This record gives sequence, C-alpha cells and structure tokens, in this order.
Amino acid sequence: DELALIRAVAAIHERVVVVLEGGSALLTAPFEDEVEAVLFAFYPGSEGGHAIAEILFGDASPSGRLPFSIPTEESDLPPFDSVSTEVTYDFFHGYRHLLRERIERGGRAPAHAFGEGLSYTRFELSGLALSRTSIAPGERIEVSARVTNTGGRAGIETVQVYVAPVGSVVPRAPHDLRAFAQVALEPGASATVTLPLDSNDLAYWDVETNGFVVEAIDYEVRLARSSEDVVEAATLSVR
Repeated sequence: DELALIRAVAAIHERVVVVLEGGSALLTAPFEDEVEAVLFAFYPGSEGGHAIAEILFGDASPSGRLPFSIPTEESDLPPFDSVSTEVTYDFFHGYRHLLRERIERGGRAPAHAFGEGLSYTRFELSGLALSRTSIAPGERIEVSARVTNTGGRAGIETVQVYVAPVGSVVPRAPHDLRAFAQVALEPGASATVTLPLDSNDLAYWDVETNGFVVEAIDYEVRLARSSEDVVEAATLSVR
C-alpha cells in the first residue's frame, strides 16, 4: 500500500520526497527512480518533525551517513531466519558481504552503500598521506587527507578510511572501515583531517589460538566517501 501511495503521488507531481523512518535497511529501488529524493530519518524522536522540516526546506544541510548498505533486492543479503532456535551465519554480512559478492562473484552493487550520504554542497577529498609506510605490531600511524568544500554553502563531510589486507592467509573482507572523522567547512574552505590507525586495527580473530593476529603483510589504506566509493589508496606494510 505504501509503494502504491508513493507511485500515485509521484505520478501527479514532479518534486516528491520520500522520508523513511525505521531502524534498519529499507529497500528504495522499487520507487526511488520515480521521486526527487529520499531522506532516511531513522527514529528521530519528539523533535524529528522540526529536524526533517529544516532539512527539506534547506535551513540545514544533511550530513548523516548510512550505517549499513541498502541492497538493491532483499535476495542480495543472506536469508533471515526468525523462527529457528539456533541459526549459523557466515562471517560475511552487511556491506562486507555485498562488496565480496560483487567483487568475487559478480553480484550486484548495493542501491546505497555503507557510509553513503548527500548534502546541499559538494566536497573534494585528496592528498591521502601516511605518517609512515611500515609499522610493527603495537605501533600506530596517522592517516591524513585534504577536504575542500567546493559547493556554495556550508556543510559537514565525513572522511572515511578503509583497510584491505593484501595476501592474507585467511578469508577476509575486501576492506573494512577502520577510521572516520567529520569536518565542518564553509564554502570554498579546506582542512586537513588526521586520523589514527593502530596496528590492532589490522588484526583478525584466530579461532585456533583464540586471539587476535596481525599478519606481517601489506595493507592498502583507502580514502573513501563510502564502502563503494574509494578516492585514493596507499600501501602500509607490517614488518
């Protein structure tokens, strides 16, 4: 019924915005090509009406980012079993599952990726740099990048850093979010954002030793706008 209502309104007006309220992924592919915009409000609470109005009327620029990927079809995700008393799920789920399926098995990209989000301005990410290109277990480096507001109004950008192991001996996700930070910028302004990256952020859980392991391999550190939108990359070695 809700899809029918959206389509009926979209058929008689060119500027329709759908506001979604919920606590997990809701499919947008069945209707988003027919509307002007989609705003995910989650459960906004008692002041949600005022906040949504400020976004829709342009009094505030949205700055949220998706904490999950929204698949194109429900079947793109592992089946959900709400009946059985015991369920075993694979290691890969969420954005890691969708990314792995797309890269290794020719699966579909998500309709909207983990970490994705729009605003009323535009940002440019550049200048990815590592304070060191090699570390030992127990050490930490700094990852920095330049952020520029190239649009016409103030806004907030979320800088995301993903890490991809190269040549791991165990099955691992194509990459994992390992650091992020927000920066508020006026139109035309730039700033350098610096994020810490610890060697423990590179670890995986070893079921044989019942502990975390940091492999002595290369890792690709990726500056990105979302899990599906990598801007630049640099190599970090663990010795």
